[in-house]
Amino acid sequence: MEKGVWTDSCVEDQFRLVIHFANHPNSKLNWWDFTPERKAFREKNGYPSTRPKKPWFELAQYQTDKRIPATHEATQKDLHKKLKLALAYMTNHPAEKITIAQLADLAHLSPYHFIRLFRSAYELTPLQYLIRLRLKKASLLLKKSDATLGNIVPQCGFENESAFIRLFRKEFRMTPIAYRKQFGQKK
Repeated sequence: MEKGVWTDSCVEDQFRLVIHFANHPNSKLNWWDFTPERKAFREKNGYPSTRPKKPWFELAQYQTDKRIPATHEATQKDLHKKLKLALAYMTNHPAEKITIAQLADLAHLSPYHFIRLFRSAYELTPLQYLIRLRLKKASLLLKKSDATLGNIVPQCGFENESAFIRLFRKEFRMTPIAYRKQFGQKK
């Protein structure tokens, strides 16, 4: 990481986890378990005055338009704008059945070119990105609602419960039910 930039707050939570794990090697805690502790500390003490003003995501290496392989900057920007149309569609319609052909059509690109450019810019395929969006929505519903898994699955664009559970477990390293027990609203 380049000096002179601040990192995401989650990194601070991860450092807290590393220290905790060094003292408690059999602990089952995750980095997000330390978020309330960090927030309370920052609320009480604030950030140091020497904290850099520039966030990490403003570094050139994280500017997605710069990752698109094109000879001219204007072409890069145009292609990036096209990809963002597809990205916005996925973000606004995560529950719909979305195909690569639809997304490529929105971006006015061939499916092959669309996938290649999307992966260059976002380091994920469009399908991987869409699955992450859907899983994020599902995690929020599990946290904030009492909806059953049977209702959450189609609401988040998944076709069947077993595929959803498999993907959720892979992403969050726990089942949706365990996630709700740990992070859901306390009654």
